[in-house]
Amino acid sequence: MRTRLEVIKATQMEGKILFHVEEDIEENLVATGQLITDQDNVAFIYLLDNGSNYIYLSFKEPIWSKLSDLVTNDDKPYIKVGKQEIELTHFLAELHYLIDNIDGNANYGVEMEQKVRQYFINT
Repeated sequence: MRTRLEVIKATQMEGKILFHVEEDIEENLVATGQLITDQDNVAFIYLLDNGSNYIYLSFKEPIWSKLSDLVTNDDKPYIKVGKQEIELTHFLAELHYLIDNIDGNANYGVEMEQKVRQYFINT
C-alpha cells in the first residue's frame, strides 16, 4: 500500500512556501522532481522517494490557492515532514506543464479541468 501524505497548510516565507503535512513520519525522503495528477480526488501528487517506495504528497483543492501564489510569485516550494525540510525540485515546471495540459483537456475529468481553470487560468 502506498503512503499518502496530505498537505494541510502552507506558510509563506522569504522566497519560498513551506507546505506542511499532518502526518509525522521519520524516513529519509528525497524529492523526485515528478508531479502527477489524481483526477479522482482532484489533486496534484508530488512523488517523494524513501529508497524503496514512492510516498505520495497530495495537494488537494483546498490548498490550491497557495499553489496559485507559488506560481504567481515564482517562490521555491518546500515540504516539512517530521524533522526534514525538503525542496520540491522541478515542482513549478511540472505544475506549469500539467496546467497547460489540463486546460481544455477532458481526459483529466471535468471537475479537475474546471478547478484548474478556476485557480490557475482565470485568475
